[in-house]
Amino acid sequence: MIEVLQEIAKECAISILPLIVTFLLFQIFSLKLRARELIRIFIGVLISFTGLVLLLFGLDYGYVPLAREVGMKIAGLSYSYIILPIGFLLGFVMTKVEPSVKVLVSDIDRETNGAIPKKLMENTLALGVGLSLMIAMLKILCNLSLWYFLIPGYVICLLLAFVSDERFTSIAFDAGGVTTGVMTTTFLLSMALGLADGRSATSSVADGFGLIALVAMTPIIMVMLLGKIYDRKAKKEEEKYVEK
Repeated sequence: MIEVLQEIAKECAISILPLIVTFLLFQIFSLKLRARELIRIFIGVLISFTGLVLLLFGLDYGYVPLAREVGMKIAGLSYSYIILPIGFLLGFVMTKVEPSVKVLVSDIDRETNGAIPKKLMENTLALGVGLSLMIAMLKILCNLSLWYFLIPGYVICLLLAFVSDERFTSIAFDAGGVTTGVMTTTFLLSMALGLADGRSATSSVADGFGLIALVAMTPIIMVMLLGKIYDRKAKKEEEKYVEK
């Protein structure tokens, strides 16, 4: 346990060291901040480093093994298709607590002056991730190829990009990135791999992986569909205004 914690701390220190060195170079040659501001910044860096170490330690030591065990246990059930609604629920809930999603929806709400409400965008992304988890679990249970879902899915993404409002297209492709955050790439991916291990005697690599690609795809489609709904509402309001 101590060895794992030490290794994670070492890796985190190596990761943030270039940032600290870059900041110090700017401080020497350009910024020249006062001592009080420097102390506050370094306290923030220390807190961030501590939080990162504890997060990665918790993920590596408990979160990931738990998720894999849950997937393997469900695979052994005679009614293993219960994983479909469970996958949807987990995807929906975890997206709503994903830190990167919180940042994105807050930025969207601020930049649009509330025209695209935080709750609406958050629920749209959560619905997309929930659906992608259901698709991923169905793929594993039915031993289907990933291409059956990715090719038509990304064709739909590209077609929607040509007919959607540019603002929603930009938001959609950013949303596809932020939904594949730490919650998805730890618990949900590990659960999918555990489910694949429990279902197949062969390698789980082909069966369990691919979930992240699906998670990145479905929010893009959902956000651009939301954009089309907004476009239709705007046109109706414009028609009413012209009639008056």
